[in-house]
Parts: sequence; C-alpha cells; structure tokens
Amino acid sequence: MDNSLKKDLKSFVIEELVADAIGIASADDFKEEDCRRIGVVRKAFAESTPLAGGDAQVYQPRDFLPDAKSVIVVGVNSYFGDGPDIKKAKKELRGFVEESHIDIDFLNKNSQRSSDVVDFFNDRGYQCFSLTAGGFPLKLKASECGVGRYGKNAVIQNRELGAWISLSAFITDAEMEFDSPLKDDCGECSICMEACPTGALESPYFCNVWKCLDFNLGHNKKNIPEEIRGLTGNLLGEGCRICRDVCPSNRNLKPVKHGEISSDMIAPELPSILSISDKDWEEKFVPTLFGFFLIEKKYLQRNAAIALGNFMDERAVGSLAEALSNGEEIVREYSAWALGRIKTPKAKGELEKALKKEQNKGVEKEINESLEFIG
Repeated sequence: MDNSLKKDLKSFVIEELVADAIGIASADDFKEEDCRRIGVVRKAFAESTPLAGGDAQVYQPRDFLPDAKSVIVVGVNSYFGDGPDIKKAKKELRGFVEESHIDIDFLNKNSQRSSDVVDFFNDRGYQCFSLTAGGFPLKLKASECGVGRYGKNAVIQNRELGAWISLSAFITDAEMEFDSPLKDDCGECSICMEACPTGALESPYFCNVWKCLDFNLGHNKKNIPEEIRGLTGNLLGEGCRICRDVCPSNRNLKPVKHGEISSDMIAPELPSILSISDKDWEEKFVPTLFGFFLIEKKYLQRNAAIALGNFMDERAVGSLAEALSNGEEIVREYSAWALGRIKTPKAKGELEKALKKEQNKGVEKEINESLEFIG
C-alpha cells in the first residue's frame, strides 16, 4: 500500500486547510450494536424534524459509495470561549445562540474546507463525497480513527480540543492505511451525567435526545414537554454546554480565531425576536447553520417565548400578549405558556382576554392550563 497519499492528505488538511485533526477509518459496515444505538437517535430526528425527511435508516458507508475503501474524518476547533452571562441576559431580556452556528466566517471556512478535500481526491483520479451528519454517524468513525473518543456525554472528546470539535467526514475509493482509535476513556468520571439538567445522559456514552435541550430547541418541531421547557433557560436553539463545561477534558482550551459576530446575533433581545420580521429572519438567520436547523422563524419565536417564560419577568408581558394575539399557532401556544410562568395579574389579564377570541383548540388548551397554573 502506497502511504504517500495519506501523508500528502494529512499535510494538506492540517497545513493548508488549517484543520486541527484528521483520521482515516475503514469503509466497513458499522457494528450491529452501534446501529441499534444510532438508530434510536435517527428515529427521534425522523419523527421531529422535516430535515430528516422521515428517514430513520442508519446508512452504512458503502451505501454512499459502493467501491469505498476509506472514510476520512476532519475536526476543527469550535470553542468560542466562555458561555453567556445569564445574569446580564436576564437583566436585558436576551437569549443565547451558539456562536459556531451563526459565525458566517467559521461556517464558510468549513464549507470551503470540505470542497477542497473532495477536490484533493478528484484531482488525483479518485471518487470522493462529503458525508453530512444528518444521514451518517460521523462520531462512530471519528472514534474509530482516533480523531477523538466517545465521552460519557455522547460527545466526541479530542485530546487537544476537548469536546469542542466540529466534525466533517468524506468517503473515497482511495485505499489508505487506517489510523488507530484512542485507548483512553472517561474512567470512573461521570460528572457530565450528574450535571445534565434533564437526565438525558441515561447511561454512559448514550444520550436520550428526547430529553436533550439542544435537540428540543434546535430540532424538535413537535411539542416540547413542559418539564423540558422550564429547564432551557434563555437558549434559542442548540447551545446547551453544561455537559461540556463540567468535563475535566475541557479545561484551559484556546478559543478559535473567528470573525466579528454581532452581539445582537449571539444574544438577541427576546421581545424583538418575538416580533421578528420575515426580512430580518431571512437576512440574519437563514444563511446560518442555526437558521438551517430551525427551518422557519416561528420556531425561533417559539424558543424566544419559552426563554421569556423562564425569566418570569413582567416586562415581557406586553410582547408575549402581542404574540399571543397575532402570532402563528405555535407561537401563540408557547406565549400562553410563558405568560402563565410570569404569573402576575397583568399576565393573567392578557390570558383571559386572549381566551375570549381564541378559536384554536391547542392554543385554548395552553391558555386554560396557564390560567389554572396562575390560580
């Protein structure tokens, strides 16, 4: 086997494309036990977001390229520094958006890097395709080739980057020597499992995504259970970092160099998000990964309503009342829930006023439950 191709690839990816990690794995089928575990996650996505197209199948590498010989996994630093100042956010009624999902410069570099890897193989006469995370379990191959290892929080841990690693994968008919998996593991540590606010980390190395805050706010387009809503804080999509922040592997990390991100994107004013125009949604959020996952602005507004409900601040009553009166059905439902959480006479009055004219049964139900909660 000619190892010069692998050597050239790694040099190209690390030095020219400025990635942080790369590994080569086999294109063989995943183990049956892994397929069962990943299948549970795929089923949840298929049932909750149109992006999955109702497809719960776990695809094998050669489903994408029958003559595949190798899978390449590339990792880049996605740590943007400390998380949000929740006290300041509550004072100013602001939400939080995961920086790596809205930094256009970061996203464009990842996209260009993927194109360049594909071109690297095509220019040498090989087939190569980029594999998206939605239809392909990247983490399995990342752990197989030593780009990282599974943490007990079901997130890939890299020795230098901790759990803050953005993964991309490629499949090719080029034959290369495979890299070995890492031998270290989490040992007896289970601090992430204990810290998870919803108990989503039900067993080591497995996350019940139906309980995961990131899944519910970023991907779930169905009902978000009340017990989950009350634990989401001011998140507007993916951005829960509790299981990563408590992990000893994530200490003393160096933030990635990134472009200037507007504070109104990272921590937008929640009342403004409730009434966001189509123009602002399309210009600010649609071009981002954050907007791609949410799909429609009504889900951003839904999440903003939940965040305002969690702040339980009477200053939000006016904005929530307006959303309850004029928003789309899902926005009205969650605005009613939020007003119930605020629990003041003014909030109760707005719920009673809305109930008199509301004709949607689902929204009526949410209003009545909020009124009952207020008492």
